[in-house]
Amino acid sequence: MSQRKSSWEWNRDRWGYDGVYLHEDKLVWFTHKHNPHGGGGAATQGFDHFLEHGPSQNPPLEILTEIRAAVEAMVKDN
Repeated sequence: MSQRKSSWEWNRDRWGYDGVYLHEDKLVWFTHKHNPHGGGGAATQGFDHFLEHGPSQNPPLEILTEIRAAVEAMVKDN
């Protein structure tokens, strides 16, 4: 049995990256900056809201497709 992917990253450069991970019944969208004084942050979005309204952030389409499939699988399993 393979483990489902539960986190994704994009916009990676020398300064940081954007990402999302699945946590319980929500997505946690975040920005990571390598500089500890460079900002960053996180926001949550419930699975139901994501499936009904789309992502609250703008990941690349191929990543969004993977996220949607993972969320739909988790909702179906629960």
